[in-house]
Amino acid sequence: MDLPPEPEPSEEQLGSIDCLACHAYSGGGPHFKRPNLSPDLYDADETSDVHMARGLSCIDCHKAVDHTFPTKSTDTWNREEGHIPQCTDCHGQDSHGGLKGWILNTFHDRVACQVCHIPYIAHGEYPTDMYRNWTHPEFVAEAAKYEPQLDLRKMVEPVYAWYNGTRKAYLYPAKIELENGKITYLAPLGSKDDHKAKIYHTSYTTQ
Repeated sequence: MDLPPEPEPSEEQLGSIDCLACHAYSGGGPHFKRPNLSPDLYDADETSDVHMARGLSCIDCHKAVDHTFPTKSTDTWNREEGHIPQCTDCHGQDSHGGLKGWILNTFHDRVACQVCHIPYIAHGEYPTDMYRNWTHPEFVAEAAKYEPQLDLRKMVEPVYAWYNGTRKAYLYPAKIELENGKITYLAPLGSKDDHKAKIYHTSYTTQ
């Protein structure tokens, strides 16, 4: 007797382990798929991810419909519509207490939370790639294919930039515009004079 196919789990039934099965490794290795997710999160402590360490899962914040996730991250290619989760959704606008908290709440309203609360990229066991050199590819026997030479680093200090939620992106086959002999694939847009912009942290990766 033929049995009906087992139903696929919905996004609501998935846990962080299911998300990390792809997102912690896709793109070639740990941290390769933006925004720098790694296997450190399988057994997260408060130094790697305070929210997961306290029992939250990916989809508690990142709500999806048919695996489309609203985002404004600079280096994620897709830009699905919908509510983009913010730290203030749970923590409120004035989340710091005491005199120091009043100073932070009053004078740091244009500094994104991540600037202080995530001071380093790849701060766990696994490094992230900062440079990919395709001019000298290397054959990787385990993967049975050629890969670029990689510059892998841990405890990377971010680059800080004004960001208003929009970006400059190069998409083939658009005409290439060189800036100082380089192609900018993705870059945040914004300025101090842009009232919608805040200072965010990002990484500078070259290929």
